[in-house]
Formats: sequence, C-alpha cells, structure tokens
Amino acid sequence: MFQEYVYNNPMARGNMNHGTMSNQMVNFNGHNMAGVLAIVFGIFLIIGLISLAITVITIVSQWFVFKKAKKEGWEAIVPIYNLIVLYQIAGVSPWLLLIYLVGWVPIIGWLAVIGLSIYHSIMLAKSFGKTPGFGIGVWLLPYVFYPIIAFSKNINYVEPAGEQTKAKVGEVVKSAKPVAKPKPEKETVVEATIVDESTSVKKAIPIEEETTVKENTEENGEENK
Repeated sequence: MFQEYVYNNPMARGNMNHGTMSNQMVNFNGHNMAGVLAIVFGIFLIIGLISLAITVITIVSQWFVFKKAKKEGWEAIVPIYNLIVLYQIAGVSPWLLLIYLVGWVPIIGWLAVIGLSIYHSIMLAKSFGKTPGFGIGVWLLPYVFYPIIAFSKNINYVEPAGEQTKAKVGEVVKSAKPVAKPKPEKETVVEATIVDESTSVKKAIPIEEETTVKENTEENGEENK
C-alpha cells in the first residue's frame, strides 16, 4: 500500500527523494571536512618542521660564529644577551638595540628596525672580511649565510668593523720594505810570531806589544851570555 501511494503520489515521491539526497550530502560533507582538516594539519606540520630545522641551523651556526669571534658559544643561545654580543662582534653599539622598542610605530618604526638590521648585517660581514653585498645576503637569508661564515675555512674573524684592520695591515705591508743587513766589518788582526827559546812555543801577540817583547827577549839573551 505504501509503495503504491508513493508511486501514485508525486509529492510523496519528491519528499522521499529529497530526504535521500540530504543524507547523501551530509555524508559527503562529513568526508570532505575530515579530508580538509587532514590536509591543513599536514601543511602546518611540514611548516613547523621546516621552521624547527631553520631555527636549529641558525643557532648552531651562530654558536660557531661566536667561537670564531673569540666569544663563548653558549652566549649565542641566551636571548637578548646574544644580540648584545653579536652587535659587539660587528662593531655596532649595543645601545642601538633600543631602536627595536619603537618597532611598533607604523612606517617610521618599521623603517628604523629594517635599517638597523641591514646596517648590522653589513658590519658583521665586514668583521669577517666580507663585502657589503655579502652582508645583504646575511640580512635576507641568515639561515644560509650564517652557516657559510661559521663553517667556511676561508672566512676568519678580522675585528669589529673589519675594514680598519685591513687598512692598517695594508699600510704596514706597503711601508715595510726589506732592510739590507749591514755586512759585518772584518777585523784585521795582525799577529806577530815570536819564539820563546826557553819553551820553544810560538805565541801570537798584538803588534803593539811586539817592541816590548823584543826588548825583554834581548835583555834575557844578554843575561844568558
């Protein structure tokens, strides 16, 4: 009876079809939501792992950068204090870090912080004997250029701001000309050989004493006679 009613009544048949489609939509949306959540979770997981890897690489690289600059490695992992030491390594006054306090000010604060970061990166590059272009790389890609500074055998710490030492070394090298050592003068020693009749031993005496010895020899000869 019910089947005949549904078959003969279009409205009832429409209601049945609508209910079936509603159930299918609910099931379809449920499966879709679970899939979207899984994709979002996977994306955030990948981003988190990449960020963790970058952080670890940066910390390890800064540790070895500090060691190259004759600082303690543990200073690189102490918050705020590591920035102070890093500014000292680059020859930049740590007091300039106060500029970060105005970083919340729109436009002016942002530009001040960006300018300070670029300036510090360039000075850090110079401190290790590199060019300002290398410093821009340190600012843009610190997780790439810090490991280069840390692990490259061809990069050594010069001094804060670096260029001063380069100039001094260049001046010393240019001014330092090889000085020829004066040849030692040959001492002319004139020796006189006199035979002592009593011992028959030859003695070398200076010329100045020759006359005195001769006189003494003559006197001894006369006495012997």
